[in-house]
Amino acid sequence: MLRKAFILISFVFLNFVCFAKTSHNTITIKLKNGEVYKVKKLEVRGGAEPDRFWYTDKDGFYVDVSFNDLIEIKNAKKGVFLVKIRTGAEKVKKIENLKFRFNDGKGRDLDVPLSEIEYIKFTTHKCDKICPLGHIFRNTDFIYCPYDGLLLKPLETEKVETIK
Repeated sequence: MLRKAFILISFVFLNFVCFAKTSHNTITIKLKNGEVYKVKKLEVRGGAEPDRFWYTDKDGFYVDVSFNDLIEIKNAKKGVFLVKIRTGAEKVKKIENLKFRFNDGKGRDLDVPLSEIEYIKFTTHKCDKICPLGHIFRNTDFIYCPYDGLLLKPLETEKVETIK
């Protein structure tokens, strides 16, 4: 009897785990007014490609970037910063006031200019990340360190020394 009850409970739990609705939200957008949206799709309005835009980097070069190359877009008082998968944070010298379109989850499409956005976080990318305490995770999509719970940052390979 106890065995049958255990099997039934296991079956119910397995069905709950397998068929539970998982969150497929991959992009978090926080506006400067404090509103936060978790969306599946984001696009740049007015561009030739909806997932790409151009900016001028700190050296004055005109650079094309895709959402696939980004972890975060930060719009701070000191300027706009792009956190790229491989190179980490990079200050933008000049960028036009792009408009981003996304669905607010209530059936409305919002067109929001970059000037009204605090940050956009893309959480679907795998990259090399490092914990503030030094734990390195290769090609991972972890957001927090599994050992100590601290926020992981992209590993900037330029600062890592190789031992020969």
